Amino acid sequence: MLSRGRSLAQALENILMMTVGEFIERYRDLLPRFTMISETETLEKVLEHIYNGYHYIVVTDHRGRVRGVVYHLDLIYSIGHPHFEQIPALLNILHFRRRIKVPIDVLLKTPVDEIMRRTPPCIKEDKLVSDSVDLMHKVHRSYVIVMSKSDEVRGIVTAHSILRAALRESGSPIDVRTHAHHSAELSPT
Repeated sequence: MLSRGRSLAQALENILMMTVGEFIERYRDLLPRFTMISETETLEKVLEHIYNGYHYIVVTDHRGRVRGVVYHLDLIYSIGHPHFEQIPALLNILHFRRRIKVPIDVLLKTPVDEIMRRTPPCIKEDKLVSDSVDLMHKVHRSYVIVMSKSDEVRGIVTAHSILRAALRESGSPIDVRTHAHHSAELSPT
């Protein structure tokens, strides 16, 4: 058992020294699914993407620059927990809807820029995985959006995907094969 712990620690150390770009190329099958939408889209479109298995919806402006992100769990927590304040705008909308009985079709037309997390954590692909972990810790998030040198979204790295990669590399008997809903993919919108 001690030897397994050492091999996991060594695998994690090796992964932390990789660039984020190398990590997403090597472990793409362990990354969460994401897609990109325009900031002019609505909550309805976000829910459509979540229904189709996307965990992260990266929100861009008309030039393709990242403006925000909607994480599927944020929506669940916001709707299910009235004291959860991660997405204040969405909470205000939901509270307003309950008070004056706004029809659901009106709620679904809420612009995504009113519910997204602004300025999500982004990191360039030439930075180290350890830098991405430091950034996650600093901003209290479990993910970073990986950007190319030309500011295009390359993928999303999560603390979970880093741990799964270390388990795979350590030869752990834990099954870290990907499932269809975990595969990383960028779909056109």
